[in-house]
Amino acid sequence: MLRVHDSRLVRAASLVPVVFVVAITAVEYAVFMGSRLLPAFARASDALALLAVLLEAALFHFFVVCMVIAYYRVVLTDPGYVTAQMLERMDDAAQDALEQDGGVGAHDTQPHVALSRLPTCRRCRQPKPFRAHHCSFCNKCVLKMDHHCPWIANCVGERNYKFFFQFVAHGFLALAMIVFALFADFQRSVGERGGGGRGRDLSIGALVAFVIAGSLALSLLIFVVVHSYLLLTGSTTIDFHTYGRSAPFSQGWRRNVAAVFGDRKRDWVLPTAPRIRRHALVLNAAELEFLAADSVLGDDSSQLEDEVLL
Repeated sequence: MLRVHDSRLVRAASLVPVVFVVAITAVEYAVFMGSRLLPAFARASDALALLAVLLEAALFHFFVVCMVIAYYRVVLTDPGYVTAQMLERMDDAAQDALEQDGGVGAHDTQPHVALSRLPTCRRCRQPKPFRAHHCSFCNKCVLKMDHHCPWIANCVGERNYKFFFQFVAHGFLALAMIVFALFADFQRSVGERGGGGRGRDLSIGALVAFVIAGSLALSLLIFVVVHSYLLLTGSTTIDFHTYGRSAPFSQGWRRNVAAVFGDRKRDWVLPTAPRIRRHALVLNAAELEFLAADSVLGDDSSQLEDEVLL
């Protein structure tokens, strides 16, 4: 989060990309409203044309609102920093599991791992949960860390990956609508022939905004494709760099998605808090199988430092 780093100067500098994202969002929204939706409302000559414009406006605003809420939440949500309180809860849960049934419960209850069996982070000097990694910028270990993203001034980890994915996905869809809707006007504005037809030439500012929207849409599309693959395979960016395409933690695409987005289907689309049955500190069956096969516990070499990914 914005307040994590010890240096006030670094915290202040971290706000610059966030302000930039907010400014770009505001500019693109204003351009689309002024160059597309408002003129389309004015040109609507019958009920059918007006309905089409209303549907376009509703869809665009749905994407924008979801993107803004997701961005707000991914910036301010704790990504899953490993704290002393968290480790204490983890140890208590492990002891309770051992007392009940040796650490293995029913179908929806997965084993815990005792702190004594965890590797120690060389930077934090505290136990590092499985699949947690140390962020050199935040100077903290993060549960199921994906990467540190300067555009959100935060790490992307177990607790805010859902909002990161939804911010990227809804942002791409909103930008794609802008590019698709203004493409004909853009062609006419930069072509040798001006005017004509039902459209109108774009202003210089709108032309620049269109080019920026197209560039950002392409960039976000790449993110959507990459993170869709990671989501469906139950991996993170660090997992992919470490294990390649083997996806050792996959439980099948449905469970992989539910582990991030929750059990309710509406949470898969809306930037709402997910309802997840499994606790973040409880290992799933695929993670347990990986540990049993490779004996990762106690071997800190598998828990790579992550400076190269920042």
